[in-house]
Amino acid sequence: WGPKIEGQWVIAYKGTDSQGNNPGLWLSNDSGGKLRQLTKNGNDRRPVWSPDGQYVVFMRDLGDGNWDLFRVSVADSSELRLTSHPRQDGLPTISPDGRWVAFASDRSGGWEIWEVALDGSSEQPVMPIQGVLRNWLEHAIQWVN
Repeated sequence: WGPKIEGQWVIAYKGTDSQGNNPGLWLSNDSGGKLRQLTKNGNDRRPVWSPDGQYVVFMRDLGDGNWDLFRVSVADSSELRLTSHPRQDGLPTISPDGRWVAFASDRSGGWEIWEVALDGSSEQPVMPIQGVLRNWLEHAIQWVN
């Protein structure tokens, strides 16, 4: 769920057009009407809204099994790559103040929670994840006040 746009709540989700074509992230209103396509990559998933409703952060498989994080502007669909690493970066969640994106990564050899600023700067580890993340794409993290 995202913000209200033109008086209706907006949902970001992975989907296609009504003919099953044009995969990517889409925006829909709360009554199920598709507003528009936000991204045009069928490998995009896990969309999360910034608190101000200006951006959606998501993870993208770059085609070689490597996941990184991206930010897309709701206003004009322009994209910014937030992470660029040969290991996995995914499962994004945005801080309540909208400044940080927390995510899971195995870039240090084990799974950890990392954070990156919403503008793509200041990438840094936060804490290790205990245990093993089998089927890591089935997990999720949330930022809680």
